[in-house]
Amino acid sequence: LLQTQIHEAKSCAEFAMATSRIAWSFAECAVLQFDSLGLCLFANDYILRLLVRQQEEFHGSGWRTLIHSADSDRIERQWEAAVRDRRNFAQEFRIVTSSGDSIKVFDRAELLHDRAGNVLGWYHLMTLID
Repeated sequence: LLQTQIHEAKSCAEFAMATSRIAWSFAECAVLQFDSLGLCLFANDYILRLLVRQQEEFHGSGWRTLIHSADSDRIERQWEAAVRDRRNFAQEFRIVTSSGDSIKVFDRAELLHDRAGNVLGWYHLMTLID
């Protein structure tokens, strides 16, 4: 019985995350989805077009290579602490387009929990800074 409940809860969580990806695909802001280990699962079309990048470049830890080199150490430390401590994340930094131009963003990542309070991952919402 417990195993069935765990399987059903996992299926519900996976369905919720998949359907939210569809909704975020059409958002006119940069959205990334990360799993409970802090690895990138999804980047929406807006950020792909903005940076002229491919989905695969964001997956796993690949997103780290898209952060400006002057900001990368600080952001990696802050993100690793947020993942370790299971908390939200908010930082300002630069991301790099495929042509090497940098874009300043404010990234706010909110925890996503299941009904039992377990961390499923984070949603990152990036706002462009002029």
